[in-house]
Amino acid sequence: GVSEERGAASLDDALRRADALETGGPVHAGLSPHAPYSVRPEDYDRSIDEARERGLPWTSHVAEDPAEAEFLEQRTGRIRDYLEGLGVDLTGFEPRRPLERLAAAGRLDEHALLVHGVHLTEHEMELLTVNDAALCLCPTSNRVLGLPPAPVAELARAGVFLCLGTDSLASNEDLSVWREMRAVRALAPDLPAEQILRMATAHGAMALGFGGRAGTIHPGAWNRLVAVEAADLGDGDPAAFLVETPVEDRLRVLRPGPPIW
Repeated sequence: GVSEERGAASLDDALRRADALETGGPVHAGLSPHAPYSVRPEDYDRSIDEARERGLPWTSHVAEDPAEAEFLEQRTGRIRDYLEGLGVDLTGFEPRRPLERLAAAGRLDEHALLVHGVHLTEHEMELLTVNDAALCLCPTSNRVLGLPPAPVAELARAGVFLCLGTDSLASNEDLSVWREMRAVRALAPDLPAEQILRMATAHGAMALGFGGRAGTIHPGAWNRLVAVEAADLGDGDPAAFLVETPVEDRLRVLRPGPPIW
């Protein structure tokens, strides 16, 4: 919500829903201010503060489209034109890159799950790393939207905590995380296959607040497992097989049903 009335109403409604949600098990609440240019700064900051106060994860698109940086840093470009066309008051949008602004205000921490990160600076990568924030890469969505790919290898070298997502069917061909793993493999062929597999499993669970319960196989974890038929693996590397091979038609769910606590 970029208008004062609509933004405040949307956030109030989200908070009511979060407080009323029956949490536990594989469900808990979180808040999602869409992006620093599509939510009024006051509501963007308040949503993060409310999430932190409640101990909830929060997620936001950051550094997805280069036009975002142009608007937030220089107050120019097509995003400004679009918002002005809607009659939005732009005086509250501080001319500063969003991660720098969040870090300076102490709002960037382990509860943050940022999405895309296509055009982050080295300093912003460092901010994500030192503040333990997670970054969700959506390589197929970026391609469908005609955006440049995220610098996967550089992000990994900087120590950014990476996970994988699809961004939704609004900007993707399907919701296959297997496809996203193959896309990351193509973008960063030197990245170890095991690291890409962790991005799609353990790291994703940790970024959503389910670390230790989902995304890994060990006693006490949830019992939903997927088997991949790999008769043609031979003596090949299983992790490389999983991140390079289209396996969507080779899957079988083991022990289906609700998780066992």
